Amino acid sequence: MWPIYHAPCSYIASTDCHHSLLTVRETLEYAAQLRLRLSDVQAVQAVVNRTLLLLDLDKMADCTVGCDEHPGISKGHMRRLTIGCGLVQEASLLLLDQPTCALDAYLSKSVVDLLRTLADTGRTVLCTIHAPSQENFFKFDKVYTWLHLMTCNSNMMEMP
Repeated sequence: MWPIYHAPCSYIASTDCHHSLLTVRETLEYAAQLRLRLSDVQAVQAVVNRTLLLLDLDKMADCTVGCDEHPGISKGHMRRLTIGCGLVQEASLLLLDQPTCALDAYLSKSVVDLLRTLADTGRTVLCTIHAPSQENFFKFDKVYTWLHLMTCNSNMMEMP
């Protein structure tokens, strides 16, 4: 395990930008090879398999990603794949830009549940999120709002 000052950080954008003809597994393999610079194929496979299991994408691993012209995985699975491309780095700090953007309530809950699971595994998850539902709001340990510059911790509000 890396000491905290060497902890890798992974930025995950809000847009899902993947090659439509690749499978979910191939997309994660390319992301792992680019981010980790591993030459050992078995090491890359191990990282990809762990990521697929963590994201509950193991059953979709051999499905093509798809796009409007070529149907593929669902929008929820696409967002999980985007998060997975950042997770293959096995970073202890995840920075996510609007991970629930353009998702319906059900898929937003699914993504926030995933972020909660990642936080519970010891990762620090820092994200921007606009207009979360009450259920999603209370899944975060600490919330900073820009409007009033207040810190929300659990069920109480405190001034920073």
